[in-house]
Amino acid sequence: MPHLAAHVLRAPSLLKRICTFHIDASAKAPALPQRCCSIRLRSTYKLDDDGNDDVAVNGQRGSMWSLVLGDRCLPLLCEPHLFAHAIARGDANILGWLISQGRVAWTKELLMFTTDERYACPGAKHDLGGAMTMRALHCVARAAEKGHLAVLQLLHANGSSMGDVWQFVCSGGHVNVARYVVTHDLGVWNDAFINTVAEKSLVDLLHFLLRRSYGGVNQRTLALAIQHNQLQSVRDLFAHKHCLAPLSFEDALRDAVEYDRLDILRWLCNQARRTCLLGRGAGNGDVLLRVGCCRMHQCRHEPARQQAAYPLRVAVQALYCSEQQSRCVPEMQSFALFHEQFGGWLARHDLSQLDQLCQPHLFAYALSYGNMEILEELDVEFRASHQHVQLNGLGCRPCCVGQLDKLTYQNVVQHATESGHFDLLAHLEDVGFAMDDVWYRVSFFGDLEIARYAHECEFDGWLPRYVYNAAASGHLGLIKFLDKHHFSGFDSETICGAVHSGNLALVDYLLTHRTEGTLRKALKTAAETANLKMLCHLVGRPGVSCAEWRAYVTRSHACAAYLTDVMRVRTSRTRIYKQSLKRKASEMT
Repeated sequence: MPHLAAHVLRAPSLLKRICTFHIDASAKAPALPQRCCSIRLRSTYKLDDDGNDDVAVNGQRGSMWSLVLGDRCLPLLCEPHLFAHAIARGDANILGWLISQGRVAWTKELLMFTTDERYACPGAKHDLGGAMTMRALHCVARAAEKGHLAVLQLLHANGSSMGDVWQFVCSGGHVNVARYVVTHDLGVWNDAFINTVAEKSLVDLLHFLLRRSYGGVNQRTLALAIQHNQLQSVRDLFAHKHCLAPLSFEDALRDAVEYDRLDILRWLCNQARRTCLLGRGAGNGDVLLRVGCCRMHQCRHEPARQQAAYPLRVAVQALYCSEQQSRCVPEMQSFALFHEQFGGWLARHDLSQLDQLCQPHLFAYALSYGNMEILEELDVEFRASHQHVQLNGLGCRPCCVGQLDKLTYQNVVQHATESGHFDLLAHLEDVGFAMDDVWYRVSFFGDLEIARYAHECEFDGWLPRYVYNAAASGHLGLIKFLDKHHFSGFDSETICGAVHSGNLALVDYLLTHRTEGTLRKALKTAAETANLKMLCHLVGRPGVSCAEWRAYVTRSHACAAYLTDVMRVRTSRTRIYKQSLKRKASEMT
């Protein structure tokens, strides 16, 4: 208690907002408050009560208090105020503690809190009366809307009703909550929710839902995206395959003109010009297209802008964008100079002016760097049936090197996985490319974001030997991910791969968190491979004599010298090891 009182007295600002009354505390620390006057409690908490909720407003101080003192302070605090704080702020740690104390019971629709007067401050007794009971309604809705993922997980684990959870996920816009709901197949989706997301301008959640092919997209969804000036959402909506009705290009042009969205209008005009969606005889659509082009006159080609692309044309003269024998995507380093100069060019121009540049080289560059924005601007065909991506070179502006009728690359999935191009890989998966090779590439190149995506989408192709590949490549983050999600493949050889990688932190993690590999085997492997750095790291642990013997037998003089000098091995033992070394040499001859 003196330790707790000392914290309280050193932080007097906490006393104004947090109820810290307890009988023992008040007896030993008279300076502690006897009543929490600023936070009023109610017997019932609903979803729409947060506007005038003192607990929600001042909850950050409660979180600070718990962070400073930890769980050991919870028995010293007023339990009704703790419950109100846990509900309003989504503190799953405090709520879980109250449940473990037997204070909280629930049905599928509400939480019921009951306590004794001994565990409440005078303020709580005054606000709640003799019943000392509180109810929390709409807990699932509050957690989903406010983004309290840990509380939502706790409620789901204890049987709370999740039937209407999607309504509040789409109202709150938290992608992590949506991902949890999708993973566990909770709630019932309603097509009307997609427009709720678009109306609230929740771009990240909309992108998440479209990528997972949720339905409900209609013309109003597109109009809302244009109104909020969300160019990426407009692109995603036109690429979406599960619309309730075909999206009208003319209505999109009309909305872009009405709301004066020049970036979106520029993209729409470029799409219309390229795909001939609005040709002769289109009537009102043709008029809209001409009006749009007039209102964004800065997008029209001028001689001065053609000259601005000259350095880029020079930069590609030495680049060969096609290797027709292998048809492999070029490595990123081959386009390093082009990437630097293209960034400067793009800062002064926009994507609608890409036709000033060589289209085949842009295609090769976009695939090499995983740039989906450029690929969407080009006339690219993703052919899942043939597992390749193709650029139709007819009608494009080529340089003298890139004059090709068509350009095709086949290893796009492998390249995206190895280079960590998550957006490109996700698009390839959406259009139907095979993902069987992803896990194999991830095990060698260790991109954690792609590993999460592959696990979330349940890609096929995982083999137990890939754990060894990841360990031998030194990917600590990937090994932690595989361990956390209980992937098969961890065995006694995993520690050997980690030692071969030279990653000291990875070796420590496997020795601490896995039981298959032993320190003895790690020491043997380090000595056999003359890995002096790893041996120095492990030499302070038991089993050094075994590694010392192996160091002499395998003629690792560097390791033997280190062990003899640092560990101060006796001369008699050294002589035994040398004799063993000679005997092995004679047997080999």
